[in-house]
Amino acid sequence: VQELRELHMQGTGKSGILKLLLTFQHTRCEDDRDRLFAFFSIANDIVMPQTWYRQQDDNMGKAVASAQIDWRTNYKSETKEVYTEFALAVLHSAFPIDLLHCAAAFGHSLEREASSYTRSLPTWVPDWRCTLLCEPLMRASKFSAGISTGNKKATIKADAEDGTITVSGVRVGTVSQVMTKYPEVMERMVNVEYMHLAHLDMSINRVGFNFTGPLGEMIVGCAPSNIEIRDEVVIFVGGRTPFILRPWALDAFELIADCYVPELMNGEAFQLGSGLEKFVLV
Repeated sequence: VQELRELHMQGTGKSGILKLLLTFQHTRCEDDRDRLFAFFSIANDIVMPQTWYRQQDDNMGKAVASAQIDWRTNYKSETKEVYTEFALAVLHSAFPIDLLHCAAAFGHSLEREASSYTRSLPTWVPDWRCTLLCEPLMRASKFSAGISTGNKKATIKADAEDGTITVSGVRVGTVSQVMTKYPEVMERMVNVEYMHLAHLDMSINRVGFNFTGPLGEMIVGCAPSNIEIRDEVVIFVGGRTPFILRPWALDAFELIADCYVPELMNGEAFQLGSGLEKFVLV
């Protein structure tokens, strides 16, 4: 951490806040709010109020601002409020889908299986107190499942009253079978920009699953082990990978996980003409 702080002071730090949170996920702290606050001063994508005066050129300032997360440390708010407010700030940045990758990885720990566990945060908000279920497929540069001509930018709308967000995307199938292990015939290694060595082994803590594709064909994918039969496979506009959603109530879903589906990682779902839907995440 000290080395990263020195690089940041020199103006050469290249670590975004989500990368820092993933890198130091096992760090202990007495105040769970500090799981976020401790890294704000060294993250290169957090814009503190006092830094705006440095932007001299208006055009440059607008370009930089679009890629930044506008945030102010606030110890007056409770932990769940801090996590939610931070999540909303990330949704307004240039990479909102990154937040959903982290929410799926941190929001569904084994604690959820306990009958005494009560969800205190929406499923689209990462619970940084949880144990990481598996490394997210965030910033997987070779994938472009939800990026195609005319569909490049994520469209996410937050509802402050009921704590939900609405994300545009296409539904590509319903999980019909969950395997007990990772499919042997499926690619294992993928590049993700947030990891130090950039190589992520997808077979770790992931299992295979089957679903019927848009053309009626049987498709194989992989996802974390918390996937269930009847979960929905969805590709969000602007997302690099598909996601797993679980029906929660009428027209609403829980965010469960990101996933890898070899046949749908390069915009194929949009090329097939699948219609856009709006998915409400609770």
